[in-house]
Amino acid sequence: MYLRLTEQLKFSITALIIGIASGLLTGAAARFSSELNPFIAVFFAAAVLFLLWLEHKKGSGWLVAALLASSVAAYCAAIWGTLLITGTIESISRNSHLTDPFGPVMFAIAGFLGALVFDLAVLLLCSPRRGLSILGRAAGWALAGTALGFISSDLTDSLGLVVKALIGVPRTDMGSNDYYMSLYSAYLIWQTGMVLLIPRMLPRATVSQPEGGALLLRSPLGLSWAGKLFFGVIFAVAVFFSYSVTISAYRSWQHQRSVRSQTKVDLEGRTVANSEQRRKRKEQMALSVAEAPPGFETLRTTKRLTESVLILSKIGIYYPRTFSAMERSPFKNSEPDEYVFPSRVNYSVSYEGASAEDGSSSQRLVSVMIAQYPNNDWARYELRNTPEPNMSVWHPPTEQLAKFKNQVLRYRVLRYPPAYYWTSGDKNIIVYCGPEDEVVLEQYLLKYPSSLGRLTAKKE
Repeated sequence: MYLRLTEQLKFSITALIIGIASGLLTGAAARFSSELNPFIAVFFAAAVLFLLWLEHKKGSGWLVAALLASSVAAYCAAIWGTLLITGTIESISRNSHLTDPFGPVMFAIAGFLGALVFDLAVLLLCSPRRGLSILGRAAGWALAGTALGFISSDLTDSLGLVVKALIGVPRTDMGSNDYYMSLYSAYLIWQTGMVLLIPRMLPRATVSQPEGGALLLRSPLGLSWAGKLFFGVIFAVAVFFSYSVTISAYRSWQHQRSVRSQTKVDLEGRTVANSEQRRKRKEQMALSVAEAPPGFETLRTTKRLTESVLILSKIGIYYPRTFSAMERSPFKNSEPDEYVFPSRVNYSVSYEGASAEDGSSSQRLVSVMIAQYPNNDWARYELRNTPEPNMSVWHPPTEQLAKFKNQVLRYRVLRYPPAYYWTSGDKNIIVYCGPEDEVVLEQYLLKYPSSLGRLTAKKE
């Protein structure tokens, strides 16, 4: 009994380490490739294969190929299957809350679909069961994938930052696109949990009965017609995406080659000009850092109630959909851009417009982000780093204009609503909205009157 418990404990610790490594490797692969590339899931399949070999000392080329292909198909099911299901439910119920791509509902569905496909592949290949009992067992174990997906969404803010630090992703800040944090959290939680659970689905060998839990390796000929059809689809999906990824990589290589060929014209002159431009920008950024107020490392910002900072009641036809508050430590960046951020608290909220006719979603979204700093001086200083670091260096022609009797700055990005931003006391406020959504901008200017100077501005 003692030997069995010791054996199970060692195996569980090993599985935990392998699962964490799998999640981190998948996150790193997503960073350097794409989160839509299903082949980043092969790290998960490799982790499961290693554990099965470690426990049963059995394996085959067919098992390796089948589980690697199944991981690709499972990843595709988690992404595209989830979008198909939620899109269908939304069209029937007219409830757009399911469309939040990083909400708990989406991650729970994705966790179930990915687990169902991979669990079914493992059971068809390695379990003595047959018939519908395999499907029922796979679905039952896939419910754990649902819970893991839900949990990973809830732990995005904390675990996402940890994974980003471990795989070397540069830190992002207010106004930056930080959606990878949700995926990093999902990779770590879901893969670690499933690596721990999948071996439990199969017969297990022990010290006292080394053959009692011998792993069954079912060959392609030993599969039922349904199993053969299942793996036929699995390999078809893997081949299709292999072709797609290869073609995409080839076209990207051709494009880069063409660009390199074209840029050879007058390369020396351009290199000198670019070098001079980079030197001037470096000098501007160094001067900007030197102008920072005192207390970068010593001042602390006290977090306030989210309800007191953000407007969480309905504004016109807009109601708050999601909101958050995150404390950030002092941070100084040196490469490639140089900038500093003191201790601060970032608050954010997304509003969704309701249709005037029936109250359903109008698909109109407004985002608001507020950065609270230690004092007014730091807020005024950090306006040069809003909504992106070194705005005064990279985007100097930012507009200043009058909105609702206040001076605000406006930054336009193609295909996105303009960003209106200003400083008010110890806070910087950003509102992303189009002309038809300015009722939200008006309410935040009433709550936080602009402290910008009365410069000559264009009225709208």
